[in-house]
Amino acid sequence: MQGYDGGSPQKAITAFPKNDLNVVSLNTNACHNRNFALMRERDDPGGQLAWLITTLKQFETDNEKAWIIGNVNPGSKYCNSRWARRYNSIINRF
Repeated sequence: MQGYDGGSPQKAITAFPKNDLNVVSLNTNACHNRNFALMRERDDPGGQLAWLITTLKQFETDNEKAWIIGNVNPGSKYCNSRWARRYNSIINRF
């Protein structure tokens, strides 16, 4: 298991099960629009999305797949729109 901890409350974890499927669990509270502690860094609190890009690039290089899960839906009205746009552009890329 590999993880990310940018020194902030949000974390992301990848687990590598058998075959070529990776499960990436993001703490999407980073995008929650009522999480006032994270309002200072709206685009990428703690660098979690930057970590996601690096991780997905590695999966792509290794010809592996990723299943991304989180607790706040990036498409919901509760998710910060700047964070959601960046997240969606990453997902569209991969």
